[in-house]
Amino acid sequence: MSGAPIARAVAALTGDGPPRVWSLIVTFFGDLAQGPGAEVPGPVLSRVMGAADIRPEAMRVALHRLKRDGWIDSAKRGRTVDYSLTARGRAESAAASPRIYGRAEPAPWRLFNAAQGEAAALDPLLAGGSHVALAPGLVAGPMPGGAVPEGIFVSQPGAVPGWAQRAVCPEALVAAAAALVQTLEEVARDVEAPGPLERAVLRVLIVHRWRRIVLRLPDAPEAFLPEDWRALGCAARVAEVLDALPRPEIAEIGGG
Repeated sequence: MSGAPIARAVAALTGDGPPRVWSLIVTFFGDLAQGPGAEVPGPVLSRVMGAADIRPEAMRVALHRLKRDGWIDSAKRGRTVDYSLTARGRAESAAASPRIYGRAEPAPWRLFNAAQGEAAALDPLLAGGSHVALAPGLVAGPMPGGAVPEGIFVSQPGAVPGWAQRAVCPEALVAAAAALVQTLEEVARDVEAPGPLERAVLRVLIVHRWRRIVLRLPDAPEAFLPEDWRALGCAARVAEVLDALPRPEIAEIGGG
């Protein structure tokens, strides 16, 4: 891939540090080849990873790891190897997609209080990853699918104070989102009429950067998110930029 604007965009989108290659490949499949039966020829995957400044040897190591861990399958087609998500890979990608692409409203949250000195009773809620410790003995999150741990008082929140919002969304996440918004403005300003390969690599890098932010943020209702996060509108800006970069077909990427 050539072109100074695209090269600058790639550099900007990876400016917060080189991506883990295995994770970038997971993002590629989740964004461009998630559906059942979707296969990606090795040369196509190599083109996209190469355009993202990923070395071939690093890609080979990452693919080996993903096959070993049950994320992707491979099949020999003549002299080419095609890759696809396993059933597990598709299921986990599909589970993350609503958060990444903003297609689902978060469930209402409740407050869960343990008696003084009994904070450990809340550990089963925290172990699931969808609840957040606000203070010793106080947890927020959706109603669990199973029973609430015994001895826990459940209440509906009123106004959420700033200290609780910051426990849900720390300043480091806000800073990462602000940096991404700035980078997206640079990319949108610099890149015009990208071809299929360029759209593929830009989408993968944008989704990957956003994924690393949003999947660290609990799926919280807006009232639990601090004003500086809401003011950024990062999710909406990511969606706007991705809409301007339509997903290319895998065959298009291979052709140019």
